[in-house]
Amino acid sequence: MLISNGYEKEKMGNIHVVGPNEALIITGGLGCCHSKHKRMIIGTWCWIWWWINNVQLLSLEIFTIKTNCQNVQTVYGVPLCVTAIIHCRITNRLDRLKFAAEQFLGMTISQIRFILRKTIEGHIHTILGTLSVEEICNDQIKFANLIRELATKDLDNMGIDIVSLTINNIYDNVDYLDSLGRTRIAQVKQDAQIKIIESERDIRIIETECQQQTINQSLISKIKIETAKQQYEVKKFEYDCELNRQKTETELAYELQSIKIQQIQRLEEKKIELIKKQKSIQLEQLEIERINQKLISDVRLPADNESDRIRIEAKAEKNVHLMLAIAEMEKIQQIGLAKINRNQKIEMAKANEMAIRTNILSNYNDVAILSMIMLTMPELAKEICWPLSRITEIVIISSSSSSSSSSAKTTIEQNI
Repeated sequence: MLISNGYEKEKMGNIHVVGPNEALIITGGLGCCHSKHKRMIIGTWCWIWWWINNVQLLSLEIFTIKTNCQNVQTVYGVPLCVTAIIHCRITNRLDRLKFAAEQFLGMTISQIRFILRKTIEGHIHTILGTLSVEEICNDQIKFANLIRELATKDLDNMGIDIVSLTINNIYDNVDYLDSLGRTRIAQVKQDAQIKIIESERDIRIIETECQQQTINQSLISKIKIETAKQQYEVKKFEYDCELNRQKTETELAYELQSIKIQQIQRLEEKKIELIKKQKSIQLEQLEIERINQKLISDVRLPADNESDRIRIEAKAEKNVHLMLAIAEMEKIQQIGLAKINRNQKIEMAKANEMAIRTNILSNYNDVAILSMIMLTMPELAKEICWPLSRITEIVIISSSSSSSSSSAKTTIEQNI
């Protein structure tokens, strides 16, 4: 049974469970969602009130239909027999599943197959009435597609999907297909015989052309050989004439060549003498150059070396004196700077000493200050007179007479 009434396939109380290959059709009063319309469930479960709901199952598995159309008239009135195998199933699309539920609930699988088989056979009759035997036999895929396209429209309205449609066999009971086969075989044999005859004709034509080309090539080769022989004889005659001419010219040219050789020999002898003279002149020039080089190396180079040595020694001595003078000047300068620094340091030390003494004496009375002044007076006078002790001569220039000037100068010198 494809369809069962009343109870679920798997039952747990009031829960109904269906697999992916089944559709659960629920009708009646309140459902789990309080709906008054029929509900369809695939591959899941639902709650059913067993006293007010009706539950029915539709199988979604594939089933096979075999059609056998006997003696169906084609477009030209030839009766054909067509057998086909169709695999169908109830659709799992909910919008079309309701059509299948409305039309097939309560039916057995045999009843559903009978309805679908009759429907598809009717469509096969329709398609056969629009085609010729040749079109059906030559393109069975097109024939099957036409049947499927035409049948799909009606099967969609029934909630049925065609999974596959295959033409199993096409035959007739009036030997029309055999006649077509024999005619086609005869035609093929005739075409093959024609092709064989044409091939043999083409082979004979090609063989004839090859023979003609062979004959033509042999004639051309003979002509070329004769032409080459004639050219050989002509060339041989020309070469013999040229050889005789060359022999005659050689015999006549021997004496002329001997004279030319003698002239060339005398010319070469003169060239040899000229070369000897040129070589002797070059040898004399080389001897003169050797003597000049010897004179340069024996006399001029020693003199140049001696003058260079004297010049270098004079320059070195000049540099030595210059360096000594520079060193002496730097020595005097450094001594002067040292004396100046020494005097500065002495004066600074004395000034510091005086400052210290002044600081000390500020704490004594006037008598102590006078005593200290008296003690320092000799030293102060000494320091004042020390520059005057270094004077050796004083020159006084006056506008008076020279006698008075000289007497004054003498008096000052004596005083000093």
